Amino acid sequence: GERVTPEKLRMIEDAENVLRDAGFYDVRVRHHEVGGKLLAEGSKLNEREPSTFNLQPSTAQHLARIELGAAEIPRLLEGNLFTRLGEELKRLGYAHVTLDLAGYRRGSMNEAPIPMQKAETLKR
Repeated sequence: GERVTPEKLRMIEDAENVLRDAGFYDVRVRHHEVGGKLLAEGSKLNEREPSTFNLQPSTAQHLARIELGAAEIPRLLEGNLFTRLGEELKRLGYAHVTLDLAGYRRGSMNEAPIPMQKAETLKR
């Protein structure tokens, strides 16, 4: 649901290159916008159909969600490598850098979120 821009694509490519330069092979950086003001498009708020929401670009911050091959995650956590790489990604413009503990998998941006009721069941 986010707009694809040349700036975002450049940030993703640069971030993935930082990780590859550090010796990681199965790498994907997912780009998310956070912290912006939500704007509803259309007037569907009081109807049963969901509204579409966009973040105002002027207030949104960039978040990098790193996906690595499962076998590579332990190496990222050794020593201070994760700190150094996080700082490098922040220099590229990311306000937040996270590691997806599920690891790299194709199509993860298309996964539907777990409904809250099911998430509560999984916690037990």
